[in-house]
Amino acid sequence: MLGWSSMFKPLASYRTAWSGSVVILAPGHIPTVDFYLTPRLTRLAPGSVTCFDSSQSVSVLDKLPIGSFVVIVRHASPGWLSVLEQNRHRLSGVAFLMDDDLPSAWCCSDVPLDYGLWTTGRYLIAKSGLAKVCDRVWMSTEALREKFQHIPSSLVEPLAFGWRRSGPAPIGSRRWGYHGTRIHKDELPWLVPLVAKVNN
Repeated sequence: MLGWSSMFKPLASYRTAWSGSVVILAPGHIPTVDFYLTPRLTRLAPGSVTCFDSSQSVSVLDKLPIGSFVVIVRHASPGWLSVLEQNRHRLSGVAFLMDDDLPSAWCCSDVPLDYGLWTTGRYLIAKSGLAKVCDRVWMSTEALREKFQHIPSSLVEPLAFGWRRSGPAPIGSRRWGYHGTRIHKDELPWLVPLVAKVNN
């Protein structure tokens, strides 16, 4: 593994006690938040979760309660990371949730090259800023923890989530959802017959 595409080591430390408030920074409304964070946070901090789009312009954090805990999902812009660093005295901690091998996406044969370069490039831009503000790393799989075992991390597995229906399904029908993008197209030939078999 190339050194420049390795995982960052969290360097920050925080002394402020947690207030019960949680801030999620994620690149838009992505399924990762629903699978990994929403089920936990609705129990842990009901009504105290604020979400910001990390790909949009930076919002002012000084209106959040002192002692807020921040979870960065996948990446954050240099602007967001700078604001977090400037407000460290107000925060109780910052976790980075990695749900994929972002540092090595560029060299994954199953991923389109443009997507892989974009994903790893976005990570590299944020890497040093993440190290400065994060005091912990959360990984979505044991495979990621094993690959980056030199970095202290915790396993955060997906949990069942109570989806809200957009409307009633026709009687006798079933709805299926798949958490994937265009980079998962090779999985569909395996998945479609499986769903068809379960549906019968």
